[in-house]
Amino acid sequence: MLACARTRDDLYIMSVPPEDIALERQPFLPNPLVIIAAASHPLAGRKRLPLARLARARFILRKPGSGTRLACDAHFKRAGFVPDVRLEIGSNEAIKEAVAAGMGIAIVSRHALRGKSAVRDLAILGVAGFPLHSNWWVLYPRGKGLSPIATKFFHELALSRKASEVDDAALGWSGSEPRYGRDRIALLEPRQQLDAESWALAHANVPPQPPGAR
Repeated sequence: MLACARTRDDLYIMSVPPEDIALERQPFLPNPLVIIAAASHPLAGRKRLPLARLARARFILRKPGSGTRLACDAHFKRAGFVPDVRLEIGSNEAIKEAVAAGMGIAIVSRHALRGKSAVRDLAILGVAGFPLHSNWWVLYPRGKGLSPIATKFFHELALSRKASEVDDAALGWSGSEPRYGRDRIALLEPRQQLDAESWALAHANVPPQPPGAR
């Protein structure tokens, strides 16, 4: 944050941009947050659970100051919900292991659940208000021209995002669901993923010049 405030670097990537620093920001990857529990949890498989239903649950959260924790704390504050936080851990892998062992429930990025081994002993709880939608952002100091290297990097990120977009109508996604293709593909059944990936790559286009580039 200090380096960002001093405009020491060209580009920054973070999930919760600071509000007290003048920055230009561009979303490049959705980062939906989900509530996970052990696969044997009594609430596994339930739909549209009210958040209040988790009032007595033991929460395992990221340590204060992390992007995930900041997003969770803000959501809980808006909802008037006070979680019973039993553990604060700095690693997604350690959190998943603790949850799988039945030590509590947790909130993690959907990206942390990629692969069969990551979800074998876990379940995503169907809680109202979740997935909690957030983004990873590319940031740079407002008014500062990007260097040629930063411009190229920004362009490559835009290209990657464009290549991963999936047309909403083609797969029947609604506006309330994750915006970008690869995140939506991660929420599909495994048998649907290959076709969706192929469709996304086949419809890639050259992105426009990134804003602020010089």
